[in-house]
Amino acid sequence: MLTKRIRYTFKRSSIYYVQFSLPEGKMFRRSLDTDSYREANALMIALMPQLLMVKGGLSSSEEFNLAVSSLIEHRTLKRAERVLPLPVAMPASVIVEPPALTLGEAWNQYKAQRGAKWTIAIASANDRYIEPLLAVLGAESDVERISKRDIHNVTEAVEGLPKRVIQPYRAMTI
Repeated sequence: MLTKRIRYTFKRSSIYYVQFSLPEGKMFRRSLDTDSYREANALMIALMPQLLMVKGGLSSSEEFNLAVSSLIEHRTLKRAERVLPLPVAMPASVIVEPPALTLGEAWNQYKAQRGAKWTIAIASANDRYIEPLLAVLGAESDVERISKRDIHNVTEAVEGLPKRVIQPYRAMTI
């Protein structure tokens, strides 16, 4: 029987490990101390919100490491009862600050500074070029956190789209 892969995990010597890249480029790797697909999957479901916060730079890898330890300990204590681990709540100490400059704001500022000299056709073309970037990354994404990988993902998404000069795609939005 072929089991589905668990996101952000790998298996070494029949033990599951969580692994993902941190915002500063380093790798976080930690054993889940289980050889059970079911337990590893349940742990990752519980850890996913905090994992995404760490990847987004909103939480530290140390806090995530403590959450993993806590869930593993909880699982070990409750193994006889077969209780799934409790989901990890967002730490109360995390304050999400609005980004300094969003992608949408940056585009609007650029249009205000440079767009005054554009013809209607050029303005329309430039809006069409930025549209996939805003659709894939989101107008609210922080420009300081956009990476080369994000731009690569946008170009891959655009490559898969049909040509916009052909009907019926010509009249469609992104």
